[in-house]
Amino acid sequence: MPRVMTVDDSRAVRTIVQKQLTAMGIDIEEAEDGQQALEKLQDIAVDLILLDVTMPVMDGPTMLAKLRESGNQTPVVMLTSEAKRSVIAGAMKQGIDDYILKPFKPEELAAKVRKSLKLAGGAPAVEEAPAMLSGDASRATNESKQFIDVLVVDDMENVSKRLKTLLPEYVTLQGVTSAQMALSACRDRVCRVVLIDAELPDVNSSLLASQLRVLQPHAALVSLELKSTASSADVLTAARERGFADVLVKPFSSEAIEDFVLQYFDRQDVLLREDNLVKLGAFVGKPERMERYFTRISSLFPPALEAIASACFEDLIVDLSKVPTQSDKVPRLLAGFASQAKALGLSVRLVGSADVRKALAAFEETKSLQVFPGVAEAKLAAA
Repeated sequence: MPRVMTVDDSRAVRTIVQKQLTAMGIDIEEAEDGQQALEKLQDIAVDLILLDVTMPVMDGPTMLAKLRESGNQTPVVMLTSEAKRSVIAGAMKQGIDDYILKPFKPEELAAKVRKSLKLAGGAPAVEEAPAMLSGDASRATNESKQFIDVLVVDDMENVSKRLKTLLPEYVTLQGVTSAQMALSACRDRVCRVVLIDAELPDVNSSLLASQLRVLQPHAALVSLELKSTASSADVLTAARERGFADVLVKPFSSEAIEDFVLQYFDRQDVLLREDNLVKLGAFVGKPERMERYFTRISSLFPPALEAIASACFEDLIVDLSKVPTQSDKVPRLLAGFASQAKALGLSVRLVGSADVRKALAAFEETKSLQVFPGVAEAKLAAA
C-alpha cells in the first residue's frame, strides 16, 4: 500500500488530504512544518510528499532543498497559494514532480497523486520533450516534469522571442512554429496558457485549439490576432465563437502584456485563503484597470468559498484592509460574497477600516455586515 506524507501547517488542508487519499487506499503521514517532516523521514520512508510552500519553522522550499541535499529523491508535489512563479521555478530545479494551486478540488488532488504514484487513472509519464526554439534548450526528463507558463504557437519565431522580453522573469515561455510541434509540446508539458496564431499557414486554428484542449484541459487558450480596425469587442467575440477564451493582439504593447500577466499569473496576489480567512490583496496599477481588479476577485472568490465550506468551517472571515474603498465597488462585491456564503451556511465577518464600515453602511444589502478592526478580533468573535 502506498504511503504519502502531507506537510502543511493548516489542519483543514491536512484533513482534506487525509480524507481523499484514505478513500483511495493510501496510508497517510502528517507533519505541520518542514522541520517536523524531516525528523519523521529519518525513521520512515514514504512514496510521495505533498509539500506546502508557506509554513512556520521551516517552509516548503527550504525543506525541499534539505531533502535533496541529503540524497532523498522522494517525489514531491508542491501545494501553493502564491502567484510567485519563481517559487515553482526554483522548486522545479530541485526536482518536484508536480504542483497544485490552492484552493484545489479533491478530484484534482487525486489525479495528481495517482500520476505521481503511477497508479491506474493517473496522467501518463512524461517523455523527453523537444528543445525550445530560442536555442536555450530546456529538455524534459523522466526524473522531473517540466511546466511551461506560456506556450506560443506562431510560424514566426520572433513572436515568441519578442514576448519573452516583455514578460516577467518568473513567467516561463516556450515557442513552437507549427501545429505538429504544438501537439508534441502539449503532450510533454503542462501549460498554463497557450497562445495560438489565428493565421497559421495551412492550419485551422480553431481545430488546432480543440486538439490542444484535449491535451491541456486546464490551460487557457488565447488567440493571437493582428491589430485590426475592428473593435476589440468584435475581435474577442469572434475568437470566443472559435473556441478561444481570450485574445492577445500583435504587435504587443507593454499595456496589453501587463494586463495579460495580471489576468493569468498574479491571481493569488489578489486573493489568498488561509483556512476560513480570505485576504484580498491591494490594487496595483493604473486607475483605469481597477475594474479588472474587482472582476478578478469576483471570479476567484467562489472556489475559495467552496473550499472553506468543504472543510466544514462555519464562519467566513474576509480581510478588506488592503482593498480600495472607492465608489460603490466594495459594497457590491461584498453583497455578492455574503449571498454566496449564506447559501453555503457560512456566517460572514469582515476586517476593514472605518472607511470600509462607512461604505458598507450606505447600502441596504451590506449595512448589517459585521466589520472588525483586525483579524484577531474577527476570529475571537467567531469563536
